[in-house]
Amino acid sequence: DMTRATFLYILSFFVGLMFIYATGFRKIKDPKILMFMPIRLIVLYIASIIMSIFVLFIFYPDFGNNFVEAYKMVAGVLLAAIVGACTADLIGKE
Repeated sequence: DMTRATFLYILSFFVGLMFIYATGFRKIKDPKILMFMPIRLIVLYIASIIMSIFVLFIFYPDFGNNFVEAYKMVAGVLLAAIVGACTADLIGKE
């Protein structure tokens, strides 16, 4: 239902926050650099939503005809997308 889908959107955001903090920003003490963490997370979150919509549109040509169903489908794949986006963002960093 819509409540669970909304909960998945919120959970995905916080999983992304914890993932970025625990793997990349935990060691940083400079407050100037720490202010970029929310900006980076928001960019990754929006990119994950856009890519989820794009992939769902490719595999389901009827995607987007019904807003409620589209909302639920994006919520279902968003958690995996945000984890993948955060992982890709952190690969190759010092």
